[in-house]
Amino acid sequence: MATQQARGAVERFSADDVKAWHQARGVQMAVGDVIDVSNGESMSVGFARFAKGAANRWTLTYDEALIVTKGVVTVETQSGSRTAGAGEVIYIERGTEVVYRGEEGAEVVYVTFPHWLDATQRSELASQLDEYDEITKAEADAVISGKK
Repeated sequence: MATQQARGAVERFSADDVKAWHQARGVQMAVGDVIDVSNGESMSVGFARFAKGAANRWTLTYDEALIVTKGVVTVETQSGSRTAGAGEVIYIERGTEVVYRGEEGAEVVYVTFPHWLDATQRSELASQLDEYDEITKAEADAVISGKK
């Protein structure tokens, strides 16, 4: 009889561990995963940064929780908006059309189920991804200050 390997790995991540940063064209924001299909079985985790006033439109093909770690973020939907500051969480259900807005220089940790990129690539909304370009870590670091 084969013995199953014990589960229970524990890892720590920071924004310095982002594999690749991406930016929506024309928007002072940056997004990058630390957990994706390469190292996470069922979910994605990453960092998103928004300059003051930056607004990014998106339609979710996954469930998402945003944990605000710096600044203030608003998520606008057809049914209203929710604003959160550091230490607060916004939850968004799959299928929701949103506008993410940085009310001031902000950073959030996002957690998605299932993997956001995989779910989007497999959906009829895959073309949303065409609006993003890879940027450098220095450019991502400058987003919150509004200097990017």
